[in-house]
Amino acid sequence: EMRMVWRFLPDLQAIVAGTAAGFFLQRWFLPRYRSLLAPVLGFIGLGALLNIRLLFGAVPAQWEIGVRGLAFALAAAFVAAFPVGLLVRHRLKQNPDPLRRKILQAAVAAPIATMGFGIVAARFHPLLVERDLVIPGLPADLHGLKLAQISDIHLSPFLSRRELARAVDMVNETRPDITFVTGDLITGSRDPLDDCIAELARLKASSGVYGCHGNHEMYMNAEQYASDLAAMHGIQFLRDQRATLRFGQAKLNLAGVDYQPKGKPMLRGVAGMVVPNEFNLLLSHTPEVFTTAQRQGWDLVLAGHTHGGQLNLELFGEQLNLVRLFTPYTYGYFVEGRSRLWVTRGLGTVGIPARIGAPPEVVLLRLVKG
Repeated sequence: EMRMVWRFLPDLQAIVAGTAAGFFLQRWFLPRYRSLLAPVLGFIGLGALLNIRLLFGAVPAQWEIGVRGLAFALAAAFVAAFPVGLLVRHRLKQNPDPLRRKILQAAVAAPIATMGFGIVAARFHPLLVERDLVIPGLPADLHGLKLAQISDIHLSPFLSRRELARAVDMVNETRPDITFVTGDLITGSRDPLDDCIAELARLKASSGVYGCHGNHEMYMNAEQYASDLAAMHGIQFLRDQRATLRFGQAKLNLAGVDYQPKGKPMLRGVAGMVVPNEFNLLLSHTPEVFTTAQRQGWDLVLAGHTHGGQLNLELFGEQLNLVRLFTPYTYGYFVEGRSRLWVTRGLGTVGIPARIGAPPEVVLLRLVKG
């Protein structure tokens, strides 16, 4: 029952937000574009209807995801345009100059155009991000070790298998020593999990491919199925498990956990798995484990989950996005004491099928002795 509510809740939010924002825009700011309101609310309502029907298996998955995604995007665009519209209305009252009126009315359309760009950028422009992680006390034989990371794939109509294949090729071209997959392979139960794992099976690394599961695998009860299928292709998902990798005289102690929900004790399954005199690396989909990981003694944590905020604005060096309301670990490299955390933006999207200021990426990290 809770999973059904969780799946329907975004539609309720889209309906309320889209209706309210669309009404105010139509009533106060864009009277000449009143005809836009009907199709916007129509898309939002149809998305909700299809989602309800989906719960009873009456709608093809590709229709449901596409229409819901468009509904979310339109609702978000109108919400983004709302504060701009307030300013436009105020300015138009102060100065009725026709040219200024046209300029200000165009400003209301800018958030909608930006959302459209975000939808395109989310699908076609993944980046390869390379970063050296300087780690004091790193064993000499781990200096220069190359770690590739791919995360938050969300394979669906908004990220196709062909686009995932491009990302896999980007990872393989870096010739990593180890490749990591840090969760959220799909979004919903009718997304092509088998296709996702079949494509990830092409990942190559001299010392293996390892992974951990995200919250969407948990929502779909797919952790064990995905782990078994991946193991058939040589990918080991670590579920409160550890593995020891040797590089020369150095050992890398690698562990992974399933998604760690907030409000519950974290990392209980790997408590005591830290090995003295080895480099201890933890895979966790959510970066919220970092405080606990530091206490347990993990040297490096690799995470994703946040999508870099997905809809992000950088202002004076600060990342402004909704994810910051829930965690300080939105994107990048964090150091606390002797522990380090890397959070990737990942590939896919969830909810709104757009990325703004947080482009999709695959990552190559190099361990460097400080």
